[in-house]
Amino acid sequence: MYTSTLVLEGGALRGIFTSGLVDYFMEQKLEFSDLIGVSAGSFNGINYLSQQIGRTKTCVMADGKDDNCVSIKNFITQRQLIDFDKTFITFSNERFLYDYDGFFKSDMNIEIVATNCLTGRPEYLVPTTNDEIMLYCRASCSMPILVNMVDIGDVPYLDGGISAAIPVEYVMEKEFDKNVFILTRPKGFRKPTPSIATLKVQHKMYEKYPELLHTLKTSNKRYNMILDYIDKLEEEGKIFVIRPTEKPVSHFENDPDKLNAFYMHGYKTAKKEYSKLIEYLEK
Repeated sequence: MYTSTLVLEGGALRGIFTSGLVDYFMEQKLEFSDLIGVSAGSFNGINYLSQQIGRTKTCVMADGKDDNCVSIKNFITQRQLIDFDKTFITFSNERFLYDYDGFFKSDMNIEIVATNCLTGRPEYLVPTTNDEIMLYCRASCSMPILVNMVDIGDVPYLDGGISAAIPVEYVMEKEFDKNVFILTRPKGFRKPTPSIATLKVQHKMYEKYPELLHTLKTSNKRYNMILDYIDKLEEEGKIFVIRPTEKPVSHFENDPDKLNAFYMHGYKTAKKEYSKLIEYLEK
């Protein structure tokens, strides 16, 4: 095990790139002392701790009867586009069983990032029970507008990517000598300004949460500043970054061939970069 933090960025179904990469890491028995998962990265992260190779891909690409978690029917019946009951309850406890014991036996520490809707700030949640694993992961993955808020106690939460898409400053404060970042967009990407229509929908939905609204409105600027900072740290050799070199799939890609290709891109990228990564970790 390396004394290092592994950060897994989100990005909805772009996260299947990370799934391929993490599966390769598990095959190599590679472990990090700390792991931080954001949004889809948290789902990859919990499956990393439980050492269930292929589970994330299986859940994402499930094609059995009634396995589709994204549909207009969900929006009509549940007022959200994605059926997270299916993802985090049915899949975990019935269809694609999650190894809760394996999670807690892991020597790796995990923090799951979710956005506190009252403060607009990120929180780094550490599960201590079976239910908390899925609850925190669900909160971290709950994209604004498309998915309902998730209550943890009396506090509503949404996607960790809103407030800390790539928590590089938080990680650097840990003062580990080595930190590894897995991103889901190619080098050079920068996020555009949100459209007026998006801002209007956000305001209508979250007008009772002014701090959250402020965070949403400024998220693209903060994300781009973070990417600039990551590029600088990478150039200085202070962090190790792995990112796709091919065009990512869309947020809600439903073509299994495209999803599998992007998964394999992650797997092959991990294999290609593995010796460089170990050399960096052992310097």
